Amino acid sequence: MFSGTSLDKARAARARQVPMGRMGDAWEVAHACAFLASDAAAYITGTELVVDGGLTGKYA
Repeated sequence: MFSGTSLDKARAARARQVPMGRMGDAWEVAHACAFLASDAAAYITGTELVVDGGLTGKYA
């Protein structure tokens, strides 16, 4: 388990690994879900939308 300070340090270290320089929040994931559920995404099928600030692309 993390204590208060070590948890903050772990979060900051993880955020530095993300190409966008910060961790995303729940609203950013929710916006992606809302887009996929909207008419604007009507032609999108069978794909994966990764909402991770570029983290997985960094390792590709």
